[in-house]
Amino acid sequence: MEDSGRYAAINATLRRLEQYATLPPFCRAFYRLIYELLGDPEIDSAKLRQAFHVFLRCECRRHQTVCRIVRDGNLDLEKIIRSGRQTHDLLEWLARSLRQMKCDAPQQETVRQLLLAECDYHLGHTTEVVHELRRALRLGCDHPLVHFALGYNLYTGAVQKFTAAGERKGTVAVKNPAAFQSACRQAISAFEQGLGDDDYDGQIYWWMGLIWEILGERHSACGAFRRAMETDPDNFSEPSSEKLRLLEAQPPPLRTAAEIERLSKLSPITEEELRATREMLAACDSFPSVFFE
Repeated sequence: MEDSGRYAAINATLRRLEQYATLPPFCRAFYRLIYELLGDPEIDSAKLRQAFHVFLRCECRRHQTVCRIVRDGNLDLEKIIRSGRQTHDLLEWLARSLRQMKCDAPQQETVRQLLLAECDYHLGHTTEVVHELRRALRLGCDHPLVHFALGYNLYTGAVQKFTAAGERKGTVAVKNPAAFQSACRQAISAFEQGLGDDDYDGQIYWWMGLIWEILGERHSACGAFRRAMETDPDNFSEPSSEKLRLLEAQPPPLRTAAEIERLSKLSPITEEELRATREMLAACDSFPSVFFE
């Protein structure tokens, strides 16, 4: 009876959280997924339900603070920082508690990993999020939302690890092109594993198109954007049409992605090679005939 009451309280808190316009659609769906998994009779864990309830209450407090700031129009920086620190500390405590929790049944362990992934996502621990989502998938949680979350965090991790601010304001420079491309392709592969559900396919195709575009694979990007339009015309018809218009108007790339990757694997030109080239050119009285060919 007590556990049944806890589950009802979780539902009430989740419904209250869903009323906030600041709650992203993905989080709304992901939290519902965790709630439904906790309703499985095989998941008999009061501790997991309590942990999820604490997480939802923390989220309610955070979104309530944001909505109050938007409504009042008063940017109290001290209050914002204090609220952010409280949320951060609570999530860190919850993540530590979840890591110490022992779950014997695979279903319980799946929920624990998903909850940990949510905590670590809000804490900015992308590497841990990827590990936890992969663990949940290995345990059998083959849901489009989990594949989507994995793809998104793999891409986010690639940006964090292999890019930096460019010389011009608002630009980004890739520090390791080969590693960045490899990580992006892993993200696309994760997205592909989540296809097959009309409720999520449009969003997945859209993100695949964005990453293909970043990789310079325009043909694949256009194909993904077209599928996003076809799968979910209400949400992606207009943005995908704009993407296709811009991509198809661009001139062909000077180098293919495969060529860029091949060149990135070449070692830097050494001082010895530069010296030998200078000496060779200095010894020439005229251009070699092959140059004009």
